Amino acid sequence: MNQIPISGLFLGGLTSYAAAGLFGLAAYQHRRATRYVFCWFACLGALLEGIASLAAILDAHETLISIPSGVPFLQYTFRLDPMSCYFSLALAVVSLAVSVYSLGYLDGFDVRKPLGIFCFFYSLLLISLTVVFTASNAFLFLIAWEVMATTTNGMKAEVPEFSFLSCRMSVRGHSWWDSFSWEPGPEASTSTLSISSVQR
Repeated sequence: MNQIPISGLFLGGLTSYAAAGLFGLAAYQHRRATRYVFCWFACLGALLEGIASLAAILDAHETLISIPSGVPFLQYTFRLDPMSCYFSLALAVVSLAVSVYSLGYLDGFDVRKPLGIFCFFYSLLLISLTVVFTASNAFLFLIAWEVMATTTNGMKAEVPEFSFLSCRMSVRGHSWWDSFSWEPGPEASTSTLSISSVQR
């Protein structure tokens, strides 16, 4: 499985999810185009994530992807190992099924509700769930968890204020984090994108 670019497929899947959400916002006035392009980008993202997850499960290596955040002592690091990729593979299968179903479901979406906003929240939910399963440090996990909680409630167009309320409640739930100290490792000062495979 060494021929399969696992890191490239993983990042490509996240990029496809992001493209689906951004297109939904940019072309919200063209509901038909939004529906087709959004669903196809979401399906592409699910396929890429599924292939990357399956390759990581079958491979004997774990893949680390580290992206600098621009914030001192904080990096966005993803760990693709068999354990996390079992969850990512399940998510990719469900995402693909939901995205295909949405092609017809969104055709009857209430015209009074913003389709583009719904698509954006759905894409952000897929991204945050993927990051929750693959985050390699606690800070990235907590960021993804808060985004997941907020977008889940944001998709409920009838009660949009629940998004902010859910975020506030979730932050209070993590207040225990303040009692811990964190010291950066030697890799914290890295300022370039690094992708590496580590032998088990």
